Amino acid sequence: MLCTNCWSKLQFEKQENYYIERVITSVQYKGIVRKLIHQLKYQDKLINLDFFTKLIIQALEQQNIQFDYIIPVPLDPAKLMKRKYNHNSLLAKRLAKHYSKTVIHNALYKKPTTSQTKLNLAERKKNLKNSFIFNQKAKSLIKGKRILLLDDITTSGTTLLECTKTLNTAETAQIIPAVIAHTPRNIKTLTKDKKTL
Repeated sequence: MLCTNCWSKLQFEKQENYYIERVITSVQYKGIVRKLIHQLKYQDKLINLDFFTKLIIQALEQQNIQFDYIIPVPLDPAKLMKRKYNHNSLLAKRLAKHYSKTVIHNALYKKPTTSQTKLNLAERKKNLKNSFIFNQKAKSLIKGKRILLLDDITTSGTTLLECTKTLNTAETAQIIPAVIAHTPRNIKTLTKDKKTL
């Protein structure tokens, strides 16, 4: 997918721990990675999923991450209708095949919200507060299980925190957020305040 020169320019990240256990992230959201993610989301370049799957697998195996199920972060209904597919779900399917695991596609639903793109941190938190709904039918599956929560990128961490908060109502054993990339800003904007979870 990438030539040796492009691969050498990727900035891989040291894994760090957070209150929500950890966020598994491989590279920064810039340069070629930003371009490839945009192509996937807005130009239907599904072939880019092969490269992203490789990045996620590398990050998971470096940290020896163990999990039982994969839950992709759902898209806003309007975005899903426009794109016709959830790229997080497609990535989850590839990971599930590699690890012989099951993807639970309907565990979370997303309420319609304003696009996060041009919002600041405070606005992002307010916009996504309680915006995810847990499908109670999935509770028997994930109760006491280790869940890999999958998204493409994280900026403020708000989406991951809201999804984690929602999934915690199912009494999961562990929720492990994993993303392809994060923005160059400090990923430690993820809160450590237990009250938010």
